[in-house]
Amino acid sequence: VEVGYMNKRAFTLLELLAAIIILGLLTTIVIAGILPLLNRGNDEYYQSQEDMIVLAAKDYFTDYRSKLPKEIGETSEVTLKELIEKKYIDPVKDRNNKDCNYEDSKVVVQKISDDEYQYYVTLICETDSYETEEDRTKPVITFSPNKQVSTNGIKVTMKVTDNIKVNKYRYVIKKDDENMTDTGYLDYSGDVEINLTDKGVYKIIGYAIDTSGNITNRESGIYSIYQGIDCSQIEVGNSITTKKWTKEDIDVNIKLPSNTYRWELSKKVGNSDYVAVNSYIGNASTKITLNESGKTTLKLVLYDSTGNSCTYVTDEYYLDKTPPTCTSGGGSDSWTTGSRTITGTCSDSESGCKGNVSKFYNSEGNFANQSPGTVSDNVGNTTVCPANQNVRIDRTKPVYTSVYPGCGDPQGVGHKGYVKFFFSDALSGLGVRTVHYWDAGNNVYYPDINYNGAPSGGDTLGTGGRWLGFEHRICDMAGNCSEWNDSNVGFSC
Repeated sequence: VEVGYMNKRAFTLLELLAAIIILGLLTTIVIAGILPLLNRGNDEYYQSQEDMIVLAAKDYFTDYRSKLPKEIGETSEVTLKELIEKKYIDPVKDRNNKDCNYEDSKVVVQKISDDEYQYYVTLICETDSYETEEDRTKPVITFSPNKQVSTNGIKVTMKVTDNIKVNKYRYVIKKDDENMTDTGYLDYSGDVEINLTDKGVYKIIGYAIDTSGNITNRESGIYSIYQGIDCSQIEVGNSITTKKWTKEDIDVNIKLPSNTYRWELSKKVGNSDYVAVNSYIGNASTKITLNESGKTTLKLVLYDSTGNSCTYVTDEYYLDKTPPTCTSGGGSDSWTTGSRTITGTCSDSESGCKGNVSKFYNSEGNFANQSPGTVSDNVGNTTVCPANQNVRIDRTKPVYTSVYPGCGDPQGVGHKGYVKFFFSDALSGLGVRTVHYWDAGNNVYYPDINYNGAPSGGDTLGTGGRWLGFEHRICDMAGNCSEWNDSNVGFSC
């Protein structure tokens, strides 16, 4: 029997191409499956590092409480370098066992309530190209439903979304315009259910903080729970827009639901408590006139015939019937040679002042008990400023009304005798007189005299002895001065 060789055949080009394509597909599938695992491992590694840094920062601020932010919303920070140097954490390495950037990596702490703080970290590891993603986007708050009227309880869902992650939430429930519930900041783990059950008018204010410390808040619409009577059907019209100051009485027109059996009206002015105005029977339209200064809020409580009730609260009405006050200033009892301005400073605690006033004086005169003018508030109430300011201006020098010498026997080159002076000032009055004369050997001075505003005065200069010359000066109360000396007299002795 003849045995032959087995037939042998090589791969064709088409078979080789098919094998290469299949290997490429398998490689792609494997890589696509492995990369998420690798990335997840990378994210988990750095997340654990960031968690340790935050824990170290909390320990740091526990020891250094004075460095914590003082006011809600404020922030403080500590660098990774300081945490390492103060032994709160060991050196942080990247996945290649290289040091991360200790100078720029940090933890920021933000005060979010009276006794709560939010921590968020920035970790930078340059050799591994890792940096904590910066987030400046605020969370978004939604309420579902945003408003509702019901005779039963109302369930509201508060939902918070964020581009990265929500950390804390808080909500405040206001009932009938009064704060009823404040949860404080709580950890956010999902949608928050809020149940409103009792009769009343509600509003919800929600707050949220994300893991980067961005804070937001939002106010819901109105939720009204009533039993048999609906306060949303109340129609309130008035002669003036709410939250706008006026000095005229405000007429508030009230139209009630048709099934109103009885209703109560109360009001509060400013921050005071509500005070009952009256109780009414029936559903007829009515008008309430407000005539008391201040910011007034009305509250209506309606009842049907079976005792079910609802509450309605108006916006504030601003009424200013009080004139402003004025304080005058700038005057003086002293005389001046210049000008003077007196001022009136306005003050008003309601609608506010339009401005201050002033009055300018430049002419001579004694203007007593002057008022700077009239001030006005923003709704037209006026007040004349007190007339208690004095303005005294004098630019005219005193006048020598009479000057004459009396002579004796001549002795040498000097004179023997005296000089008499009479002087006056018609406006501010006489002030200080100064005078001196001299003989052949010594200057001799007379004591100064202050006339303290006297209208006139006189002097006699000389004692009958031998003298050579003199100077005489008289000033008024404003400082204007006139002078005489021996050359003015013209002795002929």
